[in-house]
Amino acid sequence: LDDFEFSFIELPKFNKTLDELITILDKWIYFIKNAQDLTLIPQTYQETEAFKEAFEISMQQSWNKEELKIYEYIALREFDEINALRTATKKAELAGEKRGKEEGIKEGMKAGEEKLKMREIEIAKKSLQNGLDIKTVCAITGLPVEVIESLKQ
Repeated sequence: LDDFEFSFIELPKFNKTLDELITILDKWIYFIKNAQDLTLIPQTYQETEAFKEAFEISMQQSWNKEELKIYEYIALREFDEINALRTATKKAELAGEKRGKEEGIKEGMKAGEEKLKMREIEIAKKSLQNGLDIKTVCAITGLPVEVIESLKQ
């Protein structure tokens, strides 16, 4: 596989210090070898989220039951808040979508009515040009007499 690399390491032979770590592999080997002795995340590890997570997990191994229980409670609360936020966001999106559809329908209806009125005016003009009387044109188009009289002028 292109994204995988296998390395076989003899931990006792790995003697690099924090200052000598250059590659990601060096940093992971150092972490594996020294995680149990570290109390803080070294500065060279601060840049990568994966290392922060690995250090946090390794630190949990030294916690007592009460500390672990508190951590799990806080993590659960955080997860609940994230889910509540996701739910609220989804509800807001759905409400906005519904409101948008309703406004779109109203705008479409209005545009359709305007188009229909323009079409009725065109029909009225052609009907008048073909010699139909105003009452007949009113009956055909449904337009008021005043509108048709204004078209005749």
